[in-house]
Parts: sequence; C-alpha cells; structure tokens
Amino acid sequence: MEEYLSDINELQSVIEAIIFTSGEPISYSKLFEIFIAKKYAEQKDYIIIKKKIKEAVNLIKIEFNEKKNHGIYLSENGEYLSFKTKAEHYMAISEFLAVKLQKFTRVQLETLAVIAYKQPVIKSEIEQIRGVDSGNVIRFLLDKSLIRIAGKKDVIGKPLIYKTTNFFLEVFNLKSLDELPAEKDMNDLFALHNNQININANDNNNNNNKNEEADNDNKDLNETQGFLF
Repeated sequence: MEEYLSDINELQSVIEAIIFTSGEPISYSKLFEIFIAKKYAEQKDYIIIKKKIKEAVNLIKIEFNEKKNHGIYLSENGEYLSFKTKAEHYMAISEFLAVKLQKFTRVQLETLAVIAYKQPVIKSEIEQIRGVDSGNVIRFLLDKSLIRIAGKKDVIGKPLIYKTTNFFLEVFNLKSLDELPAEKDMNDLFALHNNQININANDNNNNNNKNEEADNDNKDLNETQGFLF
C-alpha cells in the first residue's frame, strides 16, 4: 500500500474506498496498520506517514462534510471513522428500505441517560434512581448495542456493570463521553441529533421491545430522536 503515499489525492481516494467498504467504523490505528510497513516502525517516516493519512482524512471531510452536493458525510467518533447518510434524507431512506421509523420511549431514554451519566453503573443503582425495575429496558438497550456489560462489581452477588458503547457515541454524534452535555440539558442530547440511525443490524428480535411501564410504552417524547428499527 506504500505506492499510494506519494500522491495525497490518490491516498484520499483509497482511504475513502476503505472506509466505505469496511462495513463498520474503522479506526485510525487500523488505517496506520494498513499503510505503514513494519520497516517504518522505528523511523521518523512513521510520523510523516501518519500525518499524511490524517491529512487525507481531512480532505475527505472537506469534500463530504462541507460541500452540500453529497448525501453522506464522514463521521469521526473518537478515533473511529465511518460514512453516514445525512439527516435530511432519513424519510427517503426509510421508504426505500421499507422500515418503520420509531422513536425511543421516555422509559428507554431515561434508562439510557442514567447509564450514560452515571457509568459504570449496576442495575440496582439504575433502579434506585428511576424508582422502578429496569430489567426489560436494560435488555432492550443491550440488544440495540447502545450499552454493554463491562464486568462485575466486587460486592455481594457480583452484579453486572453497564457502560455505553461506541455505537452510543455514533448515534448521538459524540466523539467521546466528554462531549455529553450537563445532566440538566440531557433532553437536548436526544433532541438535537434528529438523524436517522439504522440499528436494525443489531436487532435480532424486535419482539423483545417491551417495557415494565406499560402506560408509558406509547408516549414518545417530542424531543426524542428518530431511529430506524
């Protein structure tokens, strides 16, 4: 792959192709691994090549993120890169894919917010804050890959510890958890990023989408975010 490094435009083109065909977010580390031969590992050229790769990625951002004649843009979450469709096209995409646009319920968003802001957190701590059993909602969020099991807490019973995932960052256009707004502005997080997110690939069984608070099941918040299930 070293032949692409001499021409920044050629490097930009091949990185675009790699990101597009990767099928999942690709990290800078992986790009460096693809382009940087082992012989450069101890040489100053290593730093120069990394700089070229980042320069090429910035050119891709300029092309897809700043110009308005593209239906996709380059998303950067932490060190991960991926192409996403622009928010204004979600209705056309949902019709093309023949999938239902669904919103999170208040119950689901409340639980997700508790985990996002209090992580690492265990089920009993979530329920202490919310005041109700959250087992079904936690399973739903796990099924959607928005949260993950991050080990067990070293207390009696060894309860599971929950944290948010990189996919959570993608969904809400965050580069890192440091970009979470203040807790009092939590609703803004869910309201501002009203772009379509196709998480159907993480959804093996939509029939599991049930809540313990039945009276809230159909109460979608006006400020919640639209998702493609």
